[in-house]
Amino acid sequence: GTFDLNGKSQTVGTLSGGQSYPGSGGVVTNSNGVVSSDFVVVSSAAGDFSGRISGNLNLFKTGQSTLTLRDLSDYTGTTSVLNNLLVLVDQGRLSNTSQLTVRNAVLRWDDSGIQAMGNRLPSDLPVRLDGGAFECIC
Repeated sequence: GTFDLNGKSQTVGTLSGGQSYPGSGGVVTNSNGVVSSDFVVVSSAAGDFSGRISGNLNLFKTGQSTLTLRDLSDYTGTTSVLNNLLVLVDQGRLSNTSQLTVRNAVLRWDDSGIQAMGNRLPSDLPVRLDGGAFECIC
């Protein structure tokens, strides 16, 4: 299914869905092309999302648990990893994000899944590591 923010912001406790293979988890989107939405994932438990995140939105990952993204996320806003761990594995990639901030957290590029990828992040992406780290399992 599709969860359309339609110009509104939303906070969720955990983002999960799918069968642990890309494309099986539905879509989170903002179809409003004028008003940007903030999608905040407060990872209260480990989340494993095999769906797509798209549209005019900013993704904030915070909380004490890991969030794993297994499919294309082509939203056009910023990405902020503010606590713990965000994992991009299988076909997981942030193809159109405009800026990446990793604050007191880790962004993991994980090629140990079903598909290694050389384009998990845009090549011209501005990245800010503010007490954060980038980890590659290549």
